[in-house]
Amino acid sequence: MVLAGGSAGVRGGGLVAGIATQICALLLWSGAYHTGLAPWLGFVDKIYSNIAAGPVTVAGRGESGMALGPKTFFFLAGQDVVVDYEVEIRRGALLIRVFEFSRLDHALYREIAVSGSDTEAVRLDRAGLYSIELEPTVGGGAGAGFDIDLSARWGAR
Repeated sequence: MVLAGGSAGVRGGGLVAGIATQICALLLWSGAYHTGLAPWLGFVDKIYSNIAAGPVTVAGRGESGMALGPKTFFFLAGQDVVVDYEVEIRRGALLIRVFEFSRLDHALYREIAVSGSDTEAVRLDRAGLYSIELEPTVGGGAGAGFDIDLSARWGAR
């Protein structure tokens, strides 16, 4: 004998439990970040490549690796958004951007064209929802596409 909603209720309950678990994990991680126990919001470890199809156009894009953590976050006025990176650039460049989501003007805009490691930081003059983007680019129209290994992490002080 099957009760009304028996198996569907179990599946639905599992979905709700899974979502609740993810929300709890996000809240715990956010609390750890804000108290300083977890110093970075996220990280990326990827290889990006493509084939050039003209000075600034790409024909296809490949990427492998992983990225964890939010790239959009609420930051307070006076905080320093920090991007710590190590990059190997064989072709192209790495574009690092930090911008307020509602205004879309850049608080930080850097194009890195040589291999190496460094830290980019910007002090925010107002509180808001900011996005952090690390993307490969053809490097100002060099016409050779891009081939980049990137390891980076981001957060705020």
